[in-house]
Amino acid sequence: MDTTDLKIINHLKSHGRAPIKEISSVVNLSSPAVTERMKRLEETGVIKGYQAEIDYTKLGKAIQAFVAVDVEPKKYENFCAFCKSSPQVLSHFHIIGPHNAMLHVAVTGSEELTELLSKIQYYGVSQTSVILNRMI
Repeated sequence: MDTTDLKIINHLKSHGRAPIKEISSVVNLSSPAVTERMKRLEETGVIKGYQAEIDYTKLGKAIQAFVAVDVEPKKYENFCAFCKSSPQVLSHFHIIGPHNAMLHVAVTGSEELTELLSKIQYYGVSQTSVILNRMI
């Protein structure tokens, strides 16, 4: 991987549906060269997929938050199942630190957030940070 590959990756992070021609002009390579590099990045697993960036407010989800949870080890498997089945949980990361799980959640309002946090309490102590703005 070289700096050109990194430029392609960085462009795709914010423009996942960018046409090859656009990426070619950004990295100053021909379209076939960019296509070949992207194919290689996909085959090696560097690029795992292309995803839509969702505006959750347009879906009625006025509040997004990060919820750090210190899940009791014996409850972690059930916690994972809870996260998968909860439509409010957008992402679940297993982490190391004061907490062992970090959730990215989106809810319609404070009432739904309170209800979700009450359910999470069963699995362990949590700390919530409401997202004000996404900077990058």
